[in-house]
Amino acid sequence: VIDPILLAEDYKMPQPGIRTEKLKGVRFVIDGSIQLSHGQLKILVKLIDTFNGVQIWADRFSNTFTSQNISGILEQIARQVSGVLGSEYGIILNNLSIEAKKNFPQDTGTFKAILKFYHFEAIQSTESANDAFTSLEQALATEPQSGIATAMLASLYGNRYMLDLENASFAYDKFEQLAERALKLDPNSITVRIIFASKCFAFNQKEQFFEEAQKCLSRCPSSAFRIVSLGMYICLFGDWEKGFGLLNRVIKMKLSFPKYIYGVTCLYHYRTRDYHRALEEAMKYDMPFLFWGPMLRAAVFGQLNKLEEAGSNLAHLKQLKPDFENQAWYLITRYIKEEELAEHVVEGLKMAGIDVKTAPLEAKLH
Repeated sequence: VIDPILLAEDYKMPQPGIRTEKLKGVRFVIDGSIQLSHGQLKILVKLIDTFNGVQIWADRFSNTFTSQNISGILEQIARQVSGVLGSEYGIILNNLSIEAKKNFPQDTGTFKAILKFYHFEAIQSTESANDAFTSLEQALATEPQSGIATAMLASLYGNRYMLDLENASFAYDKFEQLAERALKLDPNSITVRIIFASKCFAFNQKEQFFEEAQKCLSRCPSSAFRIVSLGMYICLFGDWEKGFGLLNRVIKMKLSFPKYIYGVTCLYHYRTRDYHRALEEAMKYDMPFLFWGPMLRAAVFGQLNKLEEAGSNLAHLKQLKPDFENQAWYLITRYIKEEELAEHVVEGLKMAGIDVKTAPLEAKLH
């Protein structure tokens, strides 16, 4: 894996088992071993950071070996390893995003901003959002033709609108402008197209969204960022089986992914009134800065008639969103596009003990 920060330097890896010659610009190296014993193929894979020679990840894979399945086994392991290490939520970018907090040379500003965007996507904190926002604005001031940086800034504005944060109305317009500009700048970028698809989702452009989603899927995305984004929006637009299948693909491959994926898996079971399974998923929604976690848990606890647990989540919800009672329908339907499911969530919240205001007909139609 080439690190542009290190291109001017040579590093020698002191790690045992790896070639010791100098490698120019190489930051991370995959090493490992293969052993065949009693019909079992055992593979050890390690990731080494050449900057300090430290092993930062390892995993073992074991499969029954036959001459007919060796190709399939190796291909499956290669896909899994590449996803865990190299996806936008993977170990390599996670390590580099931590370093992005340090002072990088000026000519790596766009690279630094992109890392900060992925860091925000992973943890969804106010601090990381502000950090990514500032870095992307600075990057675009010096490199305005970057389609990816433009799309990522659009995505941050989209989050402001969808979560009804400060200046949400202004963010709504900027989201559209930047997403469309990014598509013109770099129409071949899968990241740009997925963020453009998210704009179509936010603006309730259902037909255009599914067209964009299909284009992205036809290019066989293998990263968690791409699969999670598409799967989440496909579910929330009503195609639950297809979208849930994509999310399960990420989970089963043990790829790193943001915890808000559990909001969608919670709703998958909630909509079928399997509240116990929904609760299991809602409890995994560990995003303390987002009101959706306590909101979903409160609704599920309400349906299960566990009012004490519902009450504690309602308290957290009101702390994060003091005006939630009056804004509930408005906020819920920004993500949940099926009116029946949105009403079902409101029902759970009312059973939990909150006086949720429903929207007038014209607001529902909007």
